[in-house]
Amino acid sequence: MSRSNAHVTDLVDDYLHALLDAFIRGEVERHCEACPACTAALEDARRRFAALRAAPPVEASEALVQNTLRKVDAHRTDRKVRWRRFVMIAGGALAAAVLLLAGVQIYNANLSATPYDLIVLGQRDLLASASGSLRVLLRDGKTSAPLANVPVAVMLVDRAASKTAVLANFTTDAQGSGQPRFTLPDGPTEPTACASSLRPPGRRKPPT
Repeated sequence: MSRSNAHVTDLVDDYLHALLDAFIRGEVERHCEACPACTAALEDARRRFAALRAAPPVEASEALVQNTLRKVDAHRTDRKVRWRRFVMIAGGALAAAVLLLAGVQIYNANLSATPYDLIVLGQRDLLASASGSLRVLLRDGKTSAPLANVPVAVMLVDRAASKTAVLANFTTDAQGSGQPRFTLPDGPTEPTACASSLRPPGRRKPPT
């Protein structure tokens, strides 16, 4: 495309810096030979170009270069430290969570219902400072066979104050039963029998 009838002042700097292809370069040269305004613009561009080439090169000082390199190295090291710390914390938390879940799973897998049936017969509400008695039956939960010679404790439970008081102790007879007698103290009247010696390792406490 010919630029013979258009000014080329916007191309004179590119012309001097050899940024134009051969065709456009020839167009600029031919136009400047015939156009005083563009010739003056080309001369101004030549002066700018000469001043630019005459300016001494400015390089960063050695101290600035070394300080910049140290900052870059420190930034890289800090990123590595932060990443390593994050991996350690995240890995530790994940390992703790896995161990916790595994422990809960193992605990739940080992839980089972107690194989013993503890039956307490008698009044639910008794008078304070009065005599009372219960009928206690202890059976095997699978075979319903009586369990003899098992120590049993009868306790008075104060659920509000989380306190207990032992009222009587006895051992089941050959029929796995017992009938303890006791005197109730002042306070709540919820007698409970507990055959604690029947709790095997890894199993829950027999129901009360």
